Amino acid sequence: MEKGKAILVIEDDIVTRGMIKKILVEQGYEVSTAFDGIDAVLCLTKRNFDLILCDIFMPNLDGFQLFEFLNRKRLRIPVIFLTASDNVEDEIKGLMLGAEDYIRKPINKNTLLIRVERVLNNSAGRTDQISLDHSTLVTEGEKKTKSIYYDS
Repeated sequence: MEKGKAILVIEDDIVTRGMIKKILVEQGYEVSTAFDGIDAVLCLTKRNFDLILCDIFMPNLDGFQLFEFLNRKRLRIPVIFLTASDNVEDEIKGLMLGAEDYIRKPINKNTLLIRVERVLNNSAGRTDQISLDHSTLVTEGEKKTKSIYYDS
């Protein structure tokens, strides 16, 4: 493992988010956290990340919508989806979108660390991050437009 790799953990459950952060920080990773997809987009405007761990079912902008947004903006950051769902179709959808891996909750510490390290090792030097500019996000459930302004 390379110390100092930056990981963004996007999880709406505060206990799960805190547990994942603690595990990763103890291993030397730099960890930022976000409550939902919109909060994550704001985090992505502030720094570059080597990996994203992303819950699928979150308020405002879910994991699938966030991943599609990242793809449209050509942000090539490896993503591992997290979910409590045992729905195989969701797993297939995430992998078809281009996610590197998929971890079911409850999360096992060793499984998390092995998968994170594997993805980081496989993607070393391949992240191609582009600065975000002004963008408009639409949350399907609410049919509202949320404008977010980014620093250039």
